[in-house]
Amino acid sequence: MTPVRFEQVSKLFRQHHANAPDGDLWALKDVSFACEEGEAVGLIGRNGCGKSTLLKLAAGVTSPTIGTVDCAKPIAPMLELGAGFHPDLTGRDNIKFNGCLLGLGWRMQRSLLDEIVAFAELEQHVDTPVKHYSSGMYARLGFAVAVHSPARVLLVDEVLSVGDRMFQQKCYFRMKHLRDSGTTILLVSHDSWWIRNFCNRAIVIDSGRVIADSQPENALQVYEGRLRGVAGSSGPGVEVLSVTFIDEDRPDIRSFPQGTRLVVRIVYDASGAPEKWLFAVRIRREDGLCCATCIVEGPTSGGNSFAVAEIEDLHLMVSQYTVEVSIEDGATLKTLATQISPPFVVCGDFDFRRGYDGVMKLRHAWSFA
Repeated sequence: MTPVRFEQVSKLFRQHHANAPDGDLWALKDVSFACEEGEAVGLIGRNGCGKSTLLKLAAGVTSPTIGTVDCAKPIAPMLELGAGFHPDLTGRDNIKFNGCLLGLGWRMQRSLLDEIVAFAELEQHVDTPVKHYSSGMYARLGFAVAVHSPARVLLVDEVLSVGDRMFQQKCYFRMKHLRDSGTTILLVSHDSWWIRNFCNRAIVIDSGRVIADSQPENALQVYEGRLRGVAGSSGPGVEVLSVTFIDEDRPDIRSFPQGTRLVVRIVYDASGAPEKWLFAVRIRREDGLCCATCIVEGPTSGGNSFAVAEIEDLHLMVSQYTVEVSIEDGATLKTLATQISPPFVVCGDFDFRRGYDGVMKLRHAWSFA
């Protein structure tokens, strides 16, 4: 049996308003997908697009209005860490109680209790009522119980920011172990690092509908384009058809050393553009930040053609980027058409996942007395 399967699922909520007529809200519309054993699937989209509703349907918290949802048992839902904890019970007693709800038998609880407590880093507080815990301690205990359950399906809803950086790293390795051991994981996150480095694939949801289901990199590109309202946008006779990189010396053009030259080839149609129009080439970091912009006035000839933009000395900080190419009205600066390149990495001495500050790598020299 496939651990998770959604078939033509729609979910309707009836909205009641004090000063307006009641209305219907379709939180999900005709959603279909399946997840295999050991697959980690990221769910990404704007707030309110239906991601959390989808996880609640998978957990059995609510039922679909239309369609069918099949999810293998047992399920460990991390929709809200610590949900079901009794404030007057100690951490130890809550582990036992919550463990029963998640399918941990008594013998399994006894063998795992010390491991769960150590993972949550609560050895000195395990016999204290959880109502005296800080929010971080509460969340760590909830996460530790969930990831030590014998679940076939793990549902994670924006709960991976618990604890400090060291604890988050421990969470990552524990979830990686579960995934590699065959647990199916559905993960809602706005953190592109988790989607890119942990998930096997990603699903983009917009207004309750699945608009992309693909490799994480492609799905993130669709999502980030939707956030800016530009991905692949075009108008009659105005279109950016493709944005690619040229490097005659290297076959791998998905990474560039710091300080190298970036050559971008753009295929476009400007037959419907106004008499004066502009090309704008923007380099964006993976979080959408615009790091640099190059603008040039477009030629008067219309129809399909191509342009080459050469950017010398790519002195960006080590990170992942995309090139966003737009055709703009020269008078109003209104964007007429846009396309985004495949992502590329500027590589150097530092690991971009460490999150170094800044955008540009400045040329500098040191001297010491």
